[in-house]
Amino acid sequence: MSLSTVTIADIKQTSANTIAQTKSVQLKGRVSNHAPLLGKSAYELQDMTGSIWVIATEPIPGTGDEVVIQGKLLYQSIPLNGKEQGDSYVEQQQLLQRSPAVKSDRGGMRNKG
Repeated sequence: MSLSTVTIADIKQTSANTIAQTKSVQLKGRVSNHAPLLGKSAYELQDMTGSIWVIATEPIPGTGDEVVIQGKLLYQSIPLNGKEQGDSYVEQQQLLQRSPAVKSDRGGMRNKG
């Protein structure tokens, strides 16, 4: 089964009820941040429309890497002062594609002569 890639903005506009019924999503973006968790790791994935946190149990990509992932869309409810402050996140099921960040050569090539 092939999934179509969704944008992070699409996910952020999805209701908690719809998120609960979603089996899997495919996202493409750039890794922008990391956070250690107990027994897991997390990284922030950004695309042109926004950012979302991804939880993973396997080794995670490096900052700046371009990735395509498949994951389970989840929502963490955080009621605060009578208002919902929760947010959606993705539990990574599979890293489908990874392109390492391009490192620039600041030293440049030296002219031998």
